[in-house]
Amino acid sequence: MKLRNLTIILFLLISSSSFSQSSKLEKKEIELIKLYNKLYPESANNDIDSTLYYSKKVEENFIALIKNNPESINYTFRKLLAKNTCNINTSADGNFRIYSWDDGIGGTMRYFKSIIQWRNNDKIFSKVVEEEDANGGSFCSKIYSVKIQSNITYFAISNSIQTSKDVVQIIQAFRITGNKLTSPKVFKTKNEMLNYIDVYFDFFSVVDRPERPVQLITYNTSRQSIFIPLVNDKGTVKNQALVYKLKPNGYFEYTGVENFKYN
Repeated sequence: MKLRNLTIILFLLISSSSFSQSSKLEKKEIELIKLYNKLYPESANNDIDSTLYYSKKVEENFIALIKNNPESINYTFRKLLAKNTCNINTSADGNFRIYSWDDGIGGTMRYFKSIIQWRNNDKIFSKVVEEEDANGGSFCSKIYSVKIQSNITYFAISNSIQTSKDVVQIIQAFRITGNKLTSPKVFKTKNEMLNYIDVYFDFFSVVDRPERPVQLITYNTSRQSIFIPLVNDKGTVKNQALVYKLKPNGYFEYTGVENFKYN
């Protein structure tokens, strides 16, 4: 009976702690939404100084929220997602997550900020993605988890908006090695090893696809293959894909071109 009572007490303590953490994160989440609403006010006459100020405040508060609350890796951020203020993508095992958001400064070229969060055993880490200003950054739209030999490799699909027409989609490999996050070169082309592959394309060539963002780079689990769309010299996406297949040596090797329905 004493053991049963102790179990109940421990359960209640853990539940209370989890509720307290969720309440704290929800409060921070609401504060972040309020800041983001000021970045994108209902009136269209928001001046550049105000935009720059609130863009920086959103960035600072988002970074502080994730850095100071490592348990946020388990939090759903339902309110943020419902407001479409950011993209949050999490790996199937829950150990790798990418937060990304539009900083509100760009015009037809969009500028994005990102935070990566990962877990090794019970330790949780995060880092801000440093982007070159000329690139505008990118937002993550999907994460594939692939077991390669004894390691889980995470493939993040991200998107960069250069203009309303010119878009880039990228697939990049990530791996948790000890407490560190690495980006291993797992793509084997005919000439080199790569840790990422990017595709520049004309958005209007695939504008009729229903999904947003468009899902051009994909991973097929049953075939253990990654498909990269082919584009012509004008950026038009063709109905063909470069195929990279996972081999026993642990690399995704280029195996050729296949017909693939894109538009």
